[in-house]
Amino acid sequence: RVDGSIDYMTKRQVIDSVEKAIHYFETLGVKPGCRVGLISENNPNWVIIFMALEKMRCTSVLFDPKDHPSDLERKLAFSEPRVLVASPGIETSVTNITCSCVVLVYDGSFRNIGKNQTIDTKFDSNDRLDVGLMVFTSGSTSYPKLVMISRTACIEQYYNNTRLFPIFLPGKT
Repeated sequence: RVDGSIDYMTKRQVIDSVEKAIHYFETLGVKPGCRVGLISENNPNWVIIFMALEKMRCTSVLFDPKDHPSDLERKLAFSEPRVLVASPGIETSVTNITCSCVVLVYDGSFRNIGKNQTIDTKFDSNDRLDVGLMVFTSGSTSYPKLVMISRTACIEQYYNNTRLFPIFLPGKT
């Protein structure tokens, strides 16, 4: 499609897309344990990025595309991702934010829209291999809190979801 969204992908297309994403992240200096932010509208492309980050043993930090830019900047400062990946529909929301991370747009291929071209490759004490996902939640207080979810819990949830909601269409390999 012209808008970059996906009707369906074969298993081979998913695997190839994930491998391309991994290669691109590696050229930036992303390593296991690195925090990578994802800010996306409801778009199947983010699944490719999420799968690539999981395969690399990175921590995915999810951001709400409806957040005001000042809230997004505060959450970025708090969670300290080294890379922020945005979907094309919210490119204008992230273009002017102030952050020290590499800012990318992904619509099947990557485009760097930030000032930084690569990340600092030294291992940070905040980088953790056992955390698979970080999500901001307000709970009942309306004040955002960052929740860390273990890699094991993410994988178990993924397998439970794929049994209930198959990703691949029957007959498409």
